[in-house]
Amino acid sequence: LETSAEQLTPEVLRYADIVGATCIGVATAKGLANDIDFDLVIVDEAGQISTPNLLVPLVRARCSILVGDHMQLPPFVDSSVQTWIKNLSPQTLQELNLEDDAFDGSQFLAEFTQSAFEQLLRSRVRPENLVVFTEQRRMPRVIADFASQHFYNRQLSTVHNDTSLVRDTLFQS
Repeated sequence: LETSAEQLTPEVLRYADIVGATCIGVATAKGLANDIDFDLVIVDEAGQISTPNLLVPLVRARCSILVGDHMQLPPFVDSSVQTWIKNLSPQTLQELNLEDDAFDGSQFLAEFTQSAFEQLLRSRVRPENLVVFTEQRRMPRVIADFASQHFYNRQLSTVHNDTSLVRDTLFQS
């Protein structure tokens, strides 16, 4: 027990059934999980994680489940990074081995501003691997109806009694 946590934690981690971490934390937490592969990785809020960040845990997993909603918040990319990417020269893109003539800075930017979750949904997910929730139980009906109409093609329904959720008169009208 006199051993520091830096030495003890990686050993305990090897025997853990469940490990909770951020995508980047899996790789950067001072050796905590550097040499551990996972049987299953479940990524929550995958609709908000950029492709490069999502790849960190996925390359260490035999099986992955992505949970999220690409219609909510997109991945955050600092404006200075966005500007840098947009201004990449063709020579720089070549140096990055992005030699496809049709590939430009805006496409490169999309790799950071669109989540891999969203890209997979649009192009590669087989229908049998996709479960779309159509019922919500958390939002007041007036907010859920707005979201359903404007973001979910009217496919999101509310299945609760609003009176138990609505305490603010603003949401009652």
